[in-house]
Amino acid sequence: MKKYRLLILLQLILTLSCSPFTASLESSGKVFEYLNRATQYENLTSFEIASSELGADILCYKLSKDNTPRPNFLLIGGIHGNERASTFFLVNYIDYLLVNSLDTQVSQLLENANLYFLPIANPDGFDRLRRNNSNNVDLNRNFSWAWSRINSTHGEQPFDQAESLAIKQLVEANNFSLILAFHTGQKCISFLWDYIGKEESKGSPATYSEEEFIANYLPEYPFISTIADNYESDVDEDSLFDEFYATLGYDWYPVFGSMQDWFYGEHGILNYTIEISNIQNSIVTGKEMENLFIFSQHHRALSNLLETGLTGLHCRITKDGLPIEARVLPLRAGSRGFSDPVEFETFSFSDKDGYLDIVLEEGEYNLLIEFEGQQYEVLNIDSRQFSDSYTLIEI
Repeated sequence: MKKYRLLILLQLILTLSCSPFTASLESSGKVFEYLNRATQYENLTSFEIASSELGADILCYKLSKDNTPRPNFLLIGGIHGNERASTFFLVNYIDYLLVNSLDTQVSQLLENANLYFLPIANPDGFDRLRRNNSNNVDLNRNFSWAWSRINSTHGEQPFDQAESLAIKQLVEANNFSLILAFHTGQKCISFLWDYIGKEESKGSPATYSEEEFIANYLPEYPFISTIADNYESDVDEDSLFDEFYATLGYDWYPVFGSMQDWFYGEHGILNYTIEISNIQNSIVTGKEMENLFIFSQHHRALSNLLETGLTGLHCRITKDGLPIEARVLPLRAGSRGFSDPVEFETFSFSDKDGYLDIVLEEGEYNLLIEFEGQQYEVLNIDSRQFSDSYTLIEI
């Protein structure tokens, strides 16, 4: 038995002191009411991003020290309405961060990142204990990357549902560098891709060898997979059984039109899907304690993953002294040249104020900056842990 496992029951008892009794959060309105009370803490704010198909509020919460530019992370729960435990985990994690703000790791996270929480992405499904939304559309099949109308649950076209459109608009309004989507029904962390190929080609991963896939479609595979492996190790360390595993999304099962692929394929945002429990709805199944087990097993792993997300390129890009919105392709110095393209390049965008955050392994990178039809090469920029400052790049 691993050393941490002897402490699990103690962790659960301590967790009870700062966790809501989630059986009382039986509706999206009750969840938002609970979290809105928590906005008495000066660092937590809420804002409405949209209304659902039936007019329910879709609220986002931001935990931030101040308005100083820093990396933005987004955590999503409840896109499948019957997976309520994903929502309760985020509620518990927000509580944990607020109550433990003096903890060294928590303090560093809040000092160096803005944390956004979308605890119920599908309030109509949440309130009715349905996976899909009120139009019976699976919102995690309604995004435009490699979308296909296999059946009516994918929607008539991408983003034709209020809830998926709301996520699209939230992402496009904020320069997120890391997104984590929480689900239940399995115990694993999955990463890119869910369905591989250029958006227009929709190629199947099965047509590629593992080597071809990694080389052509996931240039940062060693770093991305290591983050997933570390999350798996942290969860297993804090669990009674070694049940949790890391997997490529398509190795688990292929998905058309997923959030995960759209985040990365369209916006270059590193992201993971984290399935935190076999139990979908702990209230209905009578397993309220499962929420506490989930929190005990995952909160340390999550904090460590978020801390890792602070490592990367942190730059402010200007031209003629003015900030610009540009597309940026990073290549590890010495790996290959910009004239040797692969099928899918790692990329990201600077925001309207010129700030760029890309989660990457520490090291030296060359950048290809694309702006107004021109390309600019910038050499030898260091990937590093973020700490209050951005590297200024004038092109």
